[in-house]
Amino acid sequence: MKRLEPGPRRISIDGHNLPRYIQLVDLEKGKIGNTGRILKAEELVWAFDLDARLWLALRAYQGTNKLSQGLVEIVRELLKHRGPSTDQLRLFFDKGGSCGHVFRDLLQLPSVLFYAFAKRTEENVREWEKLQAADFEKKPFTFDKHADLSPDQRPAYRLADTEMTINVWEDKRLVDTVTLRAIVLHDPQGQTPAERWPVVLLTNDREREARASLNEQGDHWGQEFAHRIGRHDLDSDILPTGYVLKTTRDEQGELQRESLP
Repeated sequence: MKRLEPGPRRISIDGHNLPRYIQLVDLEKGKIGNTGRILKAEELVWAFDLDARLWLALRAYQGTNKLSQGLVEIVRELLKHRGPSTDQLRLFFDKGGSCGHVFRDLLQLPSVLFYAFAKRTEENVREWEKLQAADFEKKPFTFDKHADLSPDQRPAYRLADTEMTINVWEDKRLVDTVTLRAIVLHDPQGQTPAERWPVVLLTNDREREARASLNEQGDHWGQEFAHRIGRHDLDSDILPTGYVLKTTRDEQGELQRESLP
């Protein structure tokens, strides 16, 4: 990685699952996003500059659901290559990295502001259901991307700008808690939790206006477009891998391959 240019940066970090067809390595199975099939898979965790539109860092892991494992390590690497700077790094990621231990570690990095979608767990939904009418703003919220729709087709939500306390677990033990700002969208007409609570944004940014943060979060999906380009044009679905194969010839001259730890 080259040293990053000075100035504030918006970085998206996300994981992308890729199938691997190999018999020598016992890979975990995972859901492949673009097909929905359950296959032996690996996950590439990428850091993507949303404004410069550049890939900045990569980690490859066996199995899936590894975003929370690689996220903080990648952020520390970005800060190291950035060098001394007073400009903040604004970090965007989705539910795969929305874990108490990730939030705790990111809070130890004073130059990082992060914005993450909360997981819609039963425990979290119960907390959101406790919100009172007074917790919501009187003015409904509509995403800017829906502004051109007719009023009867334009989704509108109640918005609450509140706080959530997140548990930090290590080895199945509760070791700490962190408290974050929670920007909550609610549709009281929704029938399922996903419909009633479509978006809850967790952040340590207590200055940026809530409506602006919700509209900006959609920029995170620019990484998905870059991933498609990388997979189809740059063959990122075959390189790199999260394992190393060593090839040798035995006494009979036959090729033998083994996976290195």
